[in-house]
Amino acid sequence: MRSLLVLTTLLGASLALAHDDDPKLRQVSALVPAGVAGPTSGAAGAFEVNGVQLLAQLTPADLGTTMLCADNWGYVSPSGRQYAIQCTEDSTVFVEVTDPQSPVVVGSIAGPAGVWRDAKVYGEYAYSVHETNGVGIQIIDLTQIDQGVVTYVGTIEGTDTGATHNVAINEESGYLYRCGGAYHGLRVYDLSNPANPTYAGSWDARYVHDAQIVTWSDGRELAFCCGGLNSGWSDTGLTIVDVTDKQNMFVVSQLYYPGGQYSHQGWLSEDRQYFYLGDELDEYYNTMATRTHVFSVGDPDNATYLGAFDSTTSQSIGHNMYTHGGLLYQANYRSGLRVFDLNVSALNPPEIAWFDTQPGDDTNDFGGTWSVYPYLPSGIVLLSDREEGLFILRLDEELGSERCAPAPVNSTGMSGVLTATGSAVLAENHVTLTASGLPPGAPALLLVSPGGGGSIDPLSGAGDLCIGVPFGRDLQSAGAADGAGRIDFPIDLGSLPIFGGTQAAQPGETWFFQSLYSDGSQRRLTSARVVTWK
Repeated sequence: MRSLLVLTTLLGASLALAHDDDPKLRQVSALVPAGVAGPTSGAAGAFEVNGVQLLAQLTPADLGTTMLCADNWGYVSPSGRQYAIQCTEDSTVFVEVTDPQSPVVVGSIAGPAGVWRDAKVYGEYAYSVHETNGVGIQIIDLTQIDQGVVTYVGTIEGTDTGATHNVAINEESGYLYRCGGAYHGLRVYDLSNPANPTYAGSWDARYVHDAQIVTWSDGRELAFCCGGLNSGWSDTGLTIVDVTDKQNMFVVSQLYYPGGQYSHQGWLSEDRQYFYLGDELDEYYNTMATRTHVFSVGDPDNATYLGAFDSTTSQSIGHNMYTHGGLLYQANYRSGLRVFDLNVSALNPPEIAWFDTQPGDDTNDFGGTWSVYPYLPSGIVLLSDREEGLFILRLDEELGSERCAPAPVNSTGMSGVLTATGSAVLAENHVTLTASGLPPGAPALLLVSPGGGGSIDPLSGAGDLCIGVPFGRDLQSAGAADGAGRIDFPIDLGSLPIFGGTQAAQPGETWFFQSLYSDGSQRRLTSARVVTWK
């Protein structure tokens, strides 16, 4: 049973730690038991999914904890093996995800128990911080992680309190920034000796809940800080701070947005022209779609607020977001992962994919998804959920290339087109061919071949046959086009039909696909799709 107890007040606790009055502390959540993946089963169908593939899930119990999960991050060892760093309320857990369908927990570093734990990486060291009963910066040696060993090095206690809300690292400059904790702004540490960070200075003019710190094109080091006064509860917004001189850090721009309740977290666009910001409490106080605020920051000294865009499918509370590959990845409590295409529009991007870890429930409370990490080179996405644990996901991609296009025009005035989406990784066995531009209700089937054919018109006017011999017909997925003239053909890469039987695709092979459909009394072919498997 997950519920949010009624709050009598959120403000006015000026003598408390920064988050003693945070609504998450009132969230009552139930853990998923060991070995139980998802709300009802381990199948992706247990979740609300669009354009995202579930590769694996580790529940909190699988991660070795009886408590809830928190933030997450990722790491690539010098050998190229890939890892998830999953924070829980009592530990920092390291999971190898090189084979994303078979994740393996390789180590865990215990810490004080409480809601907030965050970790980042510099070189071959991880740095984990905690707010409730915070101990400062836990330093974790990852040099032997490929051998299944992570080593606790020690703890940097801090200048006055060990409490830290979040941690940010500028890998280019080699500085670590403790964000928040007991009303603090930024506390800065030099990572020249990564096993023993040294204190370099602090900036406490405003509370900083979270930050992204980068080296700008002009050589300045800038911190894009989400926070405000009174632990962020008042005068909340985006503060751009010049942190180049650790003894003389100062505000470059102070920015606000309409309806600000609690500036939480944000991230720069990859070209550093925009900053995307989420307010954690605007959806909490108002029944509204999940909202993202956009700032123009290409000239940091003259940054401006541009406006906001809303999710078309979610009314949950927004949490953490990151940009990668022209996409904006958002982890939004009850609505899970939401993906927006910034290539289409930087100011009003369409929502193109989602993976909802809490299906059927977009209420404005604080259970569900915490954060997302989209930067591993394999293209997998790491998603952390408070109750459900660590999800390993992959976004569907458009696969292959087109042949024999355009196909003949049919009775609708359009040409039939075949596309492929999913993953080219053969072991993941996740591919769907889609024929579109067909007459509504037209019977259609999929033709499959492990080689290409000539460019011939086997039935006069049908179009060019682009598959070779032997080929097969995938009768199991045959059907009729829907009202929009589309039909999906999900395929099993381990059992593709060829003449006289079936054949399993192999890595490096190139297969050809084409759809044959009826257009009244005529037979027609779509364009062909050619996919090479990894």
